[in-house]
Amino acid sequence: MTTLRIGYPGDDRVMLEIPDDLPEHEEIWVWDLLFAATLHECHGEPGVAEWQEDRATWAVNMAGKVFLPPEEISADGQVRFGEVVVESGTVEDTDPVEIELVHEGSALPGLRARWPDDLPVGRRLQAVDALAQFFMDRNRLFLRELPLHLLAMQKFYQEERSAADPESVGEAPVYALNKAMEYFESRRQELSEPVSFFDTPGSSSS
Repeated sequence: MTTLRIGYPGDDRVMLEIPDDLPEHEEIWVWDLLFAATLHECHGEPGVAEWQEDRATWAVNMAGKVFLPPEEISADGQVRFGEVVVESGTVEDTDPVEIELVHEGSALPGLRARWPDDLPVGRRLQAVDALAQFFMDRNRLFLRELPLHLLAMQKFYQEERSAADPESVGEAPVYALNKAMEYFESRRQELSEPVSFFDTPGSSSS
């Protein structure tokens, strides 16, 4: 079982302990699950709706840039996702956040998250931001996919189910994954240059 651990060494600092065996192609799925679970569990708490809207605004601004070279996306070479400072290493908190990934066969993993009982909502939102920032910094594909997944989940919450609905925790990530796949497939078809064959003069057969 793969377990991610999250600690808080300072007010605006988050420490991530990420196992080496987490495949890069699962990172966006893991983040989507954490985002959806956090929105559900923190639904209605002060500041959560504004946080969600800020992330959607970030996604709108980033969506048109996902195919640009990394150096053209941000002048300083790094895309910021929130204000949190992310560190990686061993989490020494006595009661850390623990995120367990449950694999069954070849399917994408499920997620079980354990939060300390007294952890403020703001800290939970910081954990979501920190994980996104960590994955973006090390995985170009995650940076390309994140805006599309965020916009898809925003559409899901507006048109399909509220984050207050427990079913949204599983359905929103699946919706985002499918919408992103549809988008990338349409882009692939647009960028594919069709090949046509023309008869040369005198090449017609009798």
